[in-house]
Amino acid sequence: MEGATNDTEKQSRYRGLKPFKPGQSGNPGGRPKGRKSITAALRRLLDSGIDGKDLYEALAKAGLSKALKGDHKFWSEILERIDGKVPDRIADADGQPLVFNIVPCQKK
Repeated sequence: MEGATNDTEKQSRYRGLKPFKPGQSGNPGGRPKGRKSITAALRRLLDSGIDGKDLYEALAKAGLSKALKGDHKFWSEILERIDGKVPDRIADADGQPLVFNIVPCQKK
């Protein structure tokens, strides 16, 4: 009987929700105009340096040090901010993209 209770709870929880229509944004206003990007600020700081120090070098050393201690999250967050997220890719054992041949079925 517990499954029936859970189904009823789920139905009541999702009752008023409607999916977005095709082409409709979940955030129609978007980011407010004039708000600065954290990524742009990070790049400006890294490019300009502080007190003549190469911040890319300092960041690489700090990231490597943290990664060697087991903190890989720090390193991946910084790299994604600077270089962008690495796209997911499906490849075969040789690294080549997978190719799918779709053959239409014939009705009997």
